[in-house]
Amino acid sequence: MGVARYLTYKKQEFESTLFTPANEHLLMYLLILGTIVCLALLLIKKGGGVVLFAALVNSIGIIFIQFEKELQAYHFFILGILIVLAIQYVWITYFYLRKPEVK
Repeated sequence: MGVARYLTYKKQEFESTLFTPANEHLLMYLLILGTIVCLALLLIKKGGGVVLFAALVNSIGIIFIQFEKELQAYHFFILGILIVLAIQYVWITYFYLRKPEVK
């Protein structure tokens, strides 16, 4: 029962601070923009698995935000998705901004 109480408490706390309706709309637009950018990079530069994975995580985040609000651990899943996306965006930035090796 302790985990259920903790999740209920955190759900109420997150809904009043981090996940207000305005923040959720902003997050939704950022995820859509991230998906578009990743797909564009995939088509233009043939980025491979890293860009495809980031596009998939963006899409999963969009679907999750739209349909899974009844879950008690919903906010923890969204935070996890955001952490994965931040790491992927850093990796994509490094991958596309590095200079090719000269042989």
